[in-house]
Amino acid sequence: AMSNSLVPLSFAYNGSSIYYNAGIRYRGSPWIRPGNKGSGYRVRFNRDEKLHGRIGELNLDKQHTEASKMRDRTAQYLFRWLGRTARDAALPYSIMQFVRVFDGATHVDGYEHVQHVEQAYLEFWYGEDERGTLYKIDDWFEALNDGNPAQYSGGTATFAHRGDGKEPYRWYFKLRSNEQWESYEPLIAFTKFVQTTTAASIPAELPAHADVEQWLGTLAVRFYIGDWDTIGYNRGKNAYAYIPVLDPRWRLLPWDSDLTFEGGNTGAPIFVTGAFPAMSKMFNNAVGQRRMYQYYQDLIAGPASAAAVLEFHTKTYTTFSNETLPRPATADSIRSYMATRNTIVTNQIPKTAFRIRTPASPYLTNKENLTVEMDAPPAARQILLNGERIDHVLQWSAAARCKYALVLAPGTTTLAFTTLDAAGAETARAELVVTYSTNPPPQIAAVSPAEGTDEGGTAVTVTGADFLEGAKVYIDG
Repeated sequence: AMSNSLVPLSFAYNGSSIYYNAGIRYRGSPWIRPGNKGSGYRVRFNRDEKLHGRIGELNLDKQHTEASKMRDRTAQYLFRWLGRTARDAALPYSIMQFVRVFDGATHVDGYEHVQHVEQAYLEFWYGEDERGTLYKIDDWFEALNDGNPAQYSGGTATFAHRGDGKEPYRWYFKLRSNEQWESYEPLIAFTKFVQTTTAASIPAELPAHADVEQWLGTLAVRFYIGDWDTIGYNRGKNAYAYIPVLDPRWRLLPWDSDLTFEGGNTGAPIFVTGAFPAMSKMFNNAVGQRRMYQYYQDLIAGPASAAAVLEFHTKTYTTFSNETLPRPATADSIRSYMATRNTIVTNQIPKTAFRIRTPASPYLTNKENLTVEMDAPPAARQILLNGERIDHVLQWSAAARCKYALVLAPGTTTLAFTTLDAAGAETARAELVVTYSTNPPPQIAAVSPAEGTDEGGTAVTVTGADFLEGAKVYIDG
């Protein structure tokens, strides 16, 4: 069951074509194969006679954990759709096709051909930058011939720095390209960067080392669907790490999302868990969490909405409309999970109203440098000052709180801050009137009398120095 040796195969397609000198074997991890030998197959065609002239292998997955066979397909649908909202980044996903498998004339079952993460995948997603180094992320486990896996103590990939030698990394990050070079130096350098960079500096420095937008979008989908069997959540596996050559920033590529949409897991975490300290350091900060919140908003308003996912499932099932063979079960349980999950995730997204916290308007100062602190909910996708975008220079102290530093010109200035939503529509506005004077600030020496009547009307004398003509006095606002 655990052998990866190919058994010779002649492959017939729809009774019209036959491909000789192909090979077949069982596929899947040692947790699946021994007891579920028919849960997956790997079919490889000879290089001179590919299926339809272009497909070198079939990666057949029975999706045996759920009768609708729609979990992984729904996950790929979410990756595909969410990629439309990513900023200057692609969210790679695997193309999937339903396949009917027959042994002679006997129908075996329906399978999914899941596009494998390999060279053709990299060529599709990265074009001329497909010659980078690809690693499969996995547990450190050792399997005996009887198929019983033994996981090494603490053996799960975490992007932790494990020293400068290659050996500790080989167990967790299996090379799937450039294998002859044993190219672990970039991975070791990346883990060392994460370890040695301060948490305060990570948000500014990480984008030079990793495609942060792509990582966060991928993680948002995997957490949304409750994908506990992947890195960042519970297990350091079922993903790939890829570093291209021309744009050498790390990417996180998804793989195997069939243990998902489980009814008992609608309360799954929405950020990287404490089991992955290095990844928590990278992404569980104000900037990372704010962007994750926005990805969740896009999911819930778009492909994960009740109407959108029902349409996707309905269209998918039309594939079987003219067949008399057994059909997969409906995906009602997946949509039920998503309906509950939408509410739970939405309730965790900050709903803070946009406002200027400090300073209060009107504001008088004799200093040219001013810092404005604001509350801005994740729904505020753009923040403008007097019509110009400033969100790329804001300093975020929390997912919904930021500071903006500017240099004032002498005189009175009205700072008009506005926010735009994902569609570019204005959603809020706040103004701050600032007067910057090079004169020294007023110095109050005494206020007389110290008390007045409850009815008011008591004349008050304020004495001191450096008062400007026309200055106004406010008592209790």
